[in-house]
Amino acid sequence: MKVSDILKAKGNRVVTVRPDEAVSTFIKRLRLEKIGAMVVTEDDVTVVGLITERDVVHGLASEGAGVLAKQVRDLMTRTAVTCAPDDSVQEVMVKMTQRRTRHLPVIDGHRARRHDQHRRRGEKPA
Repeated sequence: MKVSDILKAKGNRVVTVRPDEAVSTFIKRLRLEKIGAMVVTEDDVTVVGLITERDVVHGLASEGAGVLAKQVRDLMTRTAVTCAPDDSVQEVMVKMTQRRTRHLPVIDGHRARRHDQHRRRGEKPA
């Protein structure tokens, strides 16, 4: 089985966030979307990082509530572990275990599979 097979069943919607967005706004969007991570992009094409709820928890533990006023770029992982649609699930499982990660953006070329620009901007889809 390949990653693309999972995406066909689950969907390939990707919610993104800009690096200059406030961490407090980011965590509200996580709750709204009922997700645990977002791909960070500046131009809706290039992935510049990944930020997770765990990144926020680590920031709170080390810096306190002031971390909520920081920008996403201050907490994000810049070198996110990624996979491709043609990767086998077995390969991805090994990569996730070895790199100790729970979120793996699926990159098709240099782009995450599908950005949801309406949600990224906080707008309601038409």
